[in-house]
This record gives sequence, structure tokens and C-alpha cells, in this order.
Amino acid sequence: MGKRIIIGILIMIGLICNVRSLEATITVSGTQSGSWLATNSPYIVTGTVTVANKTTLTIESGVIVKFATNTLLIIYGTL
Repeated sequence: MGKRIIIGILIMIGLICNVRSLEATITVSGTQSGSWLATNSPYIVTGTVTVANKTTLTIESGVIVKFATNTLLIIYGTL
């Protein structure tokens, strides 16, 4: 194979990998409720997350949650 074809294939593989990783990353902040699913992991907490009184946030088994510096998870409802 020529060098251009190999470089083109490597670029395509890199783009596919980057797109797949972006699709599977969810950024969250603010008031949250509902469900965080393992298929959407990791969840990146970019600002303080609050679960309000009388609401529920369910985090499915296997979910990865990563917190940015100086962020919190505050629970008034149910986790």
C-alpha cells in the first residue's frame, strides 16, 4: 500500500474512535432526575449536580461518573 492510503486509513480510524468516544460521554450539571445509564457512560459532572426534593436520580450499575474540580453532588431527594 502507498503511504497516502495508509495515512488515510489511520486518519479514518482515528475519526471513528473519536466520534464513538464523544457519543458515549454525557456532561451533566444543575438539577438532575431520571436515570443515568451504563450505555451512556461516562457521565462527566462539569458543575454541581442537585437531586431536588421529591425527585429521584437512578444511577444504573456499571455507570462511571467523573467529577470536575470543585463540583458536588447534592441530594435532597432520592439517589
